[in-house]
Amino acid sequence: MNYNELISLFWGEKEILRGPYKQKEYGDIILPFVLLRRIGRILEPTKDKVLKEYEKIKKLDNDEIYLMGAKQPSEVFDEIDIVFVPSKYESFGMVVIEALVNGIICVAPNIGGPKEIMSETLGEYLYEVGDRKGARDILDSITSNLMIHKAIFANLAPKFVKKYEISNVANNILEC
Repeated sequence: MNYNELISLFWGEKEILRGPYKQKEYGDIILPFVLLRRIGRILEPTKDKVLKEYEKIKKLDNDEIYLMGAKQPSEVFDEIDIVFVPSKYESFGMVVIEALVNGIICVAPNIGGPKEIMSETLGEYLYEVGDRKGARDILDSITSNLMIHKAIFANLAPKFVKKYEISNVANNILEC
């Protein structure tokens, strides 16, 4: 498909938009709708399977539905060595906390929540946003001495468990 055909395809969708949108708003919404339609077409072969699985999950008691599918986070963390957080914007850092309380090596951007959580004791595992080489260097260092890094995080896990257990967090909030 050449450029002109692609443009015709996008703008051809404007007939569908008549009604709730003004003509000047067409450009803002055509691309997202075209992308959604393309994703829908790509996923179409698995639609029936997904809907059947959804029906099964919908019938489960809420206590049976866990983060990360049908596994507890601790079960997932038993299967991995490193959590890498590639986010440009990480205001809170829940993934970082989950990794740290489970004693899993965590490499994260030096911003927001990860910076606040890790800089005091694990600052060498923080990379600057956009610094791919810096992130790669940290990962290379970890993988070349994996057992040492695993031991560091495993030894620090009790500290993070204590710091982030609900009663301590609640007390810190009440003291503010």
